[in-house]
Amino acid sequence: MGEYKLFEGRNRNQSLCVKVFEGIFIIPFDEIDYLTSQSNYTTIHKSDGTQLVASKTLGSYENILDDRFIRIHSSTIVNYTKIKWISNNMASLRINTGDVLQVARARKDVLGILF
Repeated sequence: MGEYKLFEGRNRNQSLCVKVFEGIFIIPFDEIDYLTSQSNYTTIHKSDGTQLVASKTLGSYENILDDRFIRIHSSTIVNYTKIKWISNNMASLRINTGDVLQVARARKDVLGILF
């Protein structure tokens, strides 16, 4: 079973179905802080501090996620609604959990458009 967008509830929040070793998790988009990749594996970092590792590339998730997710590095996609602080030179940002993420030089223009 592959990952796909799932619509549920009255407000039709989008969710991500992720197949991992333990089973299939359904994660609402608003619970995802960011995603990181390492080779062909993607780690999904959730707002509650938990992490899920899936054997799927970051690019495949980039095609599934909605407009609130932006690619800030070749190995990182962030939910921009979770961004709390951006450095003056736009080289890094901090999200609500306090995690600091690096922004690639080639991706700084994406942050400039958003903010």
